[in-house]
Amino acid sequence: MENEGTPNQESLKSEWGIDIDTRINWDDAIRIIEELNTNLPEGEKPWRLPTSEELLEADRLKTKGFKEGAYWASEESVILDQGKPPVMANIVLMGIGYKRAQNIGKGMTYFVRLIRDGE
Repeated sequence: MENEGTPNQESLKSEWGIDIDTRINWDDAIRIIEELNTNLPEGEKPWRLPTSEELLEADRLKTKGFKEGAYWASEESVILDQGKPPVMANIVLMGIGYKRAQNIGKGMTYFVRLIRDGE
């Protein structure tokens, strides 16, 4: 059974919204968020990437609108790999129910589902 509700008790007024239908890289996700948040009507909360905990809770609750696969989360985990430049790596595997940090880099493409805070 799918839940149309919100991901956790702390954000009961949060709104799951915009689902990017294709996989995109980190920079494109950030660009889309910035565009969507430009000229928001007064009082409207800005869109953002969900935290990994919000994604995990949405997966646990089987919140509608998610595809099975990897989603970008808002946190950036830095991974150092034997003298190579640090890279961002934080994805949540929906439908599988766990968070994974690996040396993926921002150029990889994953799904995006945006959220915004309630009142």
